[in-house]
Amino acid sequence: MAEMLKVAMMNQSSMDPVPIEYNTCVLHVLEVYQDLRQQLNTTQQMIEELKQSHAKDIKEFEALATQWENKERDYKTEIKRLEVILSKIEGGMETVSMARSNSAIHGTQRASETIRRGICTIKERNTARNSRETGRSLVLLSSLC
Repeated sequence: MAEMLKVAMMNQSSMDPVPIEYNTCVLHVLEVYQDLRQQLNTTQQMIEELKQSHAKDIKEFEALATQWENKERDYKTEIKRLEVILSKIEGGMETVSMARSNSAIHGTQRASETIRRGICTIKERNTARNSRETGRSLVLLSSLC
């Protein structure tokens, strides 16, 4: 229909009105334009949501990285403390065992567990977002066909 309208408009003067028999073609073009406009808006909203989600993921990752660096620094400090204790006291493994029982590193919540949970949260969010996108993509594709 759009091609018919295009040919009709190219074959006449730009000052002449479009013949009445092409009104349906004009209406069809306008409807398709509106549909495409809605699809564009939907796509732009999806892109904005993805940008926001990506920014949130980056912030969470940076927080996890900072947490990891702090835990690593604590670990090094604790090792130094243990080395100092071992250098001052005789007793070898017994001293090490005692020092580790009060250690911040060997506490109830380890850094690796906290980081693993954070990474799993990010993965779950990405999986949910990807499934949502796939559903929206299928709706968009079916509306185009």
